[in-house]
Amino acid sequence: MLEFILKPDYQHKPRFTLDQYFMGRLDYENHPEIKQAAIDLLERIDLLFTTYKGTLTLRSGYRSPEINSKAGGSAQSTHMIGQGIDIADNDGKVKAWIKDHFVLVTENKLFQEHPSKTPTWVHLQTRPTRNNPFYP
Repeated sequence: MLEFILKPDYQHKPRFTLDQYFMGRLDYENHPEIKQAAIDLLERIDLLFTTYKGTLTLRSGYRSPEINSKAGGSAQSTHMIGQGIDIADNDGKVKAWIKDHFVLVTENKLFQEHPSKTPTWVHLQTRPTRNNPFYP
């Protein structure tokens, strides 16, 4: 569990629930490591977007290896282990907000796939990677 110092008036309203993240694709109660990774990811996402005023729409959460392959995901995709999430961003507002608040991405120990590689979504993950195009 992550420890963060929150403002006293912070009202926790989770952006995404575990059920939303797993999308009916995994009985996460039987996969405690993946469940814990997803909890960690979703907590970081909540903290990142605490001051974001717009609506966030989950595009892709957990993916089984089969679904990940069909989606064209990497063989090492963080979606398969509860460490990656895609947020819809057809109009670029989420990317623009993240660019203006990028310090929050690093403070919450998140990594963003380069926006040029994700034209209509934002991919964030908790696992660092040596492969570009990830920030930071």
